[in-house]
Amino acid sequence: MRKAWLAVTLVGAASVAAACYPHRLDSVDYDVVATLYDTTAAFNTAGTYYLLNQVVHLVPPGESDNIGHSADAAVLAAIRTNMTARGYTEGTDSTTVDLKLLAAATTTDYTAYYQGYYCGYYWYYCPPYWGSYSYTLGTLLVSMKDRRVPTGAEAMWLGVGNGLLNGTPSASRLTDAVNAMFSQSPYISAN
Repeated sequence: MRKAWLAVTLVGAASVAAACYPHRLDSVDYDVVATLYDTTAAFNTAGTYYLLNQVVHLVPPGESDNIGHSADAAVLAAIRTNMTARGYTEGTDSTTVDLKLLAAATTTDYTAYYQGYYCGYYWYYCPPYWGSYSYTLGTLLVSMKDRRVPTGAEAMWLGVGNGLLNGTPSASRLTDAVNAMFSQSPYISAN
C-alpha cells in the first residue's frame, strides 16, 4: 500500500512540474544579452564603419581554442545587416572610416559541487550523497569605437551575449544575440 501511494504521489508531482513548463528547458532559455554605451557618443555624426573580417577568439595563453568557428560568418553578416539597416556604409580601409567594430568570443568552464542527505523509507537513517556537474558559458562581444576620437579612448558601445553552451553554438542563436544587441540600441543610427 505504501509503495502504491508513493508511486501515485510521484506521478502527480511529475505531472504538475511538467505543466509548469510548456516545453523542455534548453540552454537557449538561459541566454542573456546586454548593451552598454557612452551617453556622450555622437552615433548620428558617423556614416561609415569598418568591421574586422573575423571573430576574434579570446583564449588564455597556454590553452587551446575550444570555440567553434562554424558560426563566425553568420555573426559578421548579422552585424553588417544591422549596421546597414541603421544607415551606415561599410568601408574597406580601417584608417578612413568613422567607426570600427570588432566581434570576439570566449568561453569559460565551471564545475559546481553539491551535497545532500537522502532520507528514504527509514526516517532515522539519512545517508549523505554528493556529486558534481560542469557547464560552459560562452560570451559573444561586439564593440564599437569612434575612430575620430583620440587614440586610447574606450569603446563607445559594447554588446554582450552570454549563455550556456552545449557543444557548438548554432549560427541562428548567435545571430539572434546580435539582433537583440542592436534592438536594445535604437540610438545607433547614422541619421
